Formats: sequence, C-alpha cells, structure tokens
Amino acid sequence: MTDEAILPDLYGRWLKDCLSGPIPAESQANCAHCVMLPLPGEAAPAGFYFEPAIKCCSYLPELHNFLTGQILNAQDPDMQAGRRTVEARIAAGAGVTPLGLAPAADYMLLYRHSRPAFGRSKALRCPHYLEERGHCGIWKYRESTCATWFCKHRRGALGQSFWRDYLQPLLAWVEHSLALWCALELGFELEALRPYLTPTQDGETEGLQPEQLERRADPRAQKRLWRHWLGREEEWYRACARQIAELEWQQVLAICGPEVKAMARLARQAYERLLDHRLPPRLEPAACELVQIRDGTLRISSYSALDPVEIPSAILPVLHYFRDCKVREAIEAIAEQENIRLSDDLVIKLADFGLLQITTDREAEEPPDPRPGGDNGASHLE
Repeated sequence: MTDEAILPDLYGRWLKDCLSGPIPAESQANCAHCVMLPLPGEAAPAGFYFEPAIKCCSYLPELHNFLTGQILNAQDPDMQAGRRTVEARIAAGAGVTPLGLAPAADYMLLYRHSRPAFGRSKALRCPHYLEERGHCGIWKYRESTCATWFCKHRRGALGQSFWRDYLQPLLAWVEHSLALWCALELGFELEALRPYLTPTQDGETEGLQPEQLERRADPRAQKRLWRHWLGREEEWYRACARQIAELEWQQVLAICGPEVKAMARLARQAYERLLDHRLPPRLEPAACELVQIRDGTLRISSYSALDPVEIPSAILPVLHYFRDCKVREAIEAIAEQENIRLSDDLVIKLADFGLLQITTDREAEEPPDPRPGGDNGASHLE
C-alpha cells in the first residue's frame, strides 16, 4: 500500500508537502480484508471482533461542503452508489448547512454513549456503508476522522498518537477553515453563517427538537439559512468543491491561519518521531492487561483493546530488569542472567506497544527520546 492509498487524494497531496515525505502505510489495518473479523473457527476474547456487516463503520461523518461537492462531482462508476447515499442525506435536510452535512444530533447522542457497541450494532452503522459491497461508498472522499482512524498500528501507541493526536486535529481544522473560506469566496450571506463560525463538537446540543429526533429539517429554518440557495444545495456543494480543487498546501496554510500553521508544525514533529527507530536511553515496565494465554505466547492489551500484542511468554517476567537502569544495561543483564537475548528492534516494539514506557523522571540526568508511550487480531513480537 502506498502512502497515497492511506489517505484521500486531496489530503494525501497536502500532507506530503506538509510533512516533507510519505507516511508509512498502516499495513496491519487492511480495510479490504478486515482484520477485525474472526477467522473461521477462531476462538477469541468475548467482544473483541466486529460484526461483518458493520466493521468499523460505526460513525456518522461530517462531510464539509467541498467534500460533499467532490462526491457529487465524482464520475467514477464505482462512486455512484456512494453518491446516492450523500444525495439521500441532502434530500432529508437534517444537518444540511452551507458548510456541509453535519452529523444527526440524535445519532451523535447515541454514539457518545455507545462505545462498547462500536463495530457491533447496526444502530450505529454509517449510512454511507454499502452492505451489499462490504465497504464504504465514499471512501475516496472520506473526512478527517475516517481518514485517520485505524484499528491497528504498525508502531502501536506511537502510530495511534501520530494519527489521532496530530493529523486528525490538523485535518479537522483545515476542513472547517476551508469550508468557511469557500462560503466567503462564493458570497454566502454572512449573517446566515454566524452560527457556524466555530468547529462543531460532534453534534452537541442542549436538547433535541422534534425534527432532530425524526432527522428532518425545519422548513422555516432552512429557508432562513439557505436564502436564495434553497433547493440548490447540490449546486452549492459542487461549487465549493471547485473552489478547493487546485489548492496547494502553502495556499491552504495561508487561508487557514495560525492554528493550522501551529498544528502543522506539531504534526511534522510527530512524523519525525514516527520515523525514528532509535533505542530510547531509559525505559520502565508499564501497566498492561493479560488477555489470553496460548502455548508459549501471551496476548496482551496495552494502548488499545483493538490492537493486542502477542509476545513469547518468557519475555514478560524479565521486563522488570528495565527499572532503574539504562536500556542497554537491562538488555545485557537479561542476556547474562536469564539467557534471553532481546534485539533492539524488539525492545523498541515493546515500547511502541506500551509494555515498556519511557522514563520521565530522569530528564536532568539524560534527556529521553520524545516518543510517546498480524495475524488476525494481534501483532507479534518475536
């Protein structure tokens, strides 16, 4: 999988310039062959796997105006079924604004209180998921949350942090800023935009109105909002897509302002950490959960319940050697006293997946490396 394949084309092009290099593919998270589905006859911890007709499509995305327009403009025959799901959201009217298609308020209320049901309940399934095809109908134009979420990461907690804590907020701010910029450039009436001048918070609301519960639009409110664009919403979204189609990353930075510039710098720093495979000077054992014992191996959950790691059973009892000494000294002591030789790559992997954590109380003595923290179901450490 190339770096372009991990992200929508537009975002992939921008981030390549932002980060000055390709993003390593998250090859453990294969959406074409979902790794969160059990193998035939496989025994697994209860509640670990997703339902085949849902997968991770348990989230209703906010599609900003230019993304909506890209989907409506798509001529690829494979996009037609997905385009119809977007047309259906526009026709229903709920959450249809000049800045894009907002998540339904009742859905987001349910979503925020249904974490254990993620990937397992059709009540949470995204309307853009095509059950007959088993994949997302708008994948090529997915928004920031869907574009940066992976069930598994090649570098464990470090990879998760890169995508979740740095790229997702960066792209979310870009989306909101560009959606507003499109509206201003196309001359939308400012007073109508006033309620939408700050990023949304997952459909938060103080109380649900009847039309929100029924996922329909209030005709009077829609008329006040859309003015002379009422009934021409698809035309509006198509025009927004044309506005951003040729933008380069430097133009995006100029449009989006200091917040995005600051986030871009942080993302570059996180990107450098992601590519850094040096051994940290000091580590110590971290808390983790033993999920399953197999012949000669342990399945352990650390940074994410969706991404347990399998290690030889002999490794867990020797991790205490890393406490109160340098990493190289611990490796040598384990080899001498336990006759177990840990490679540098394995120790880095143990740190990536949260079984070891970087020591934070010795900065004065030795600055630590700044990094934080398979087969179907688990990564292997060998």
